[in-house]
Amino acid sequence: MKLQKMCRIYFFGLSLLVFDAQANINCLILVMEKGLTGMQLDEIVIFVSGIIFTLIWFVVGYNGVRL
Repeated sequence: MKLQKMCRIYFFGLSLLVFDAQANINCLILVMEKGLTGMQLDEIVIFVSGIIFTLIWFVVGYNGVRL
């Protein structure tokens, strides 16, 4: 019983993390107005920092749920 409850919480947390990562990446894609080739420097900085932040947030959240 206890193991099933732990697995339920673990999988629920992971599904929320995946949903959050997908939502962040979709928002970053929607920010791009002219595609990858027509991006200005500030858009590139926002795009790259957003992807890095999303990956760090996913790794920290995964380890937090796991430990």
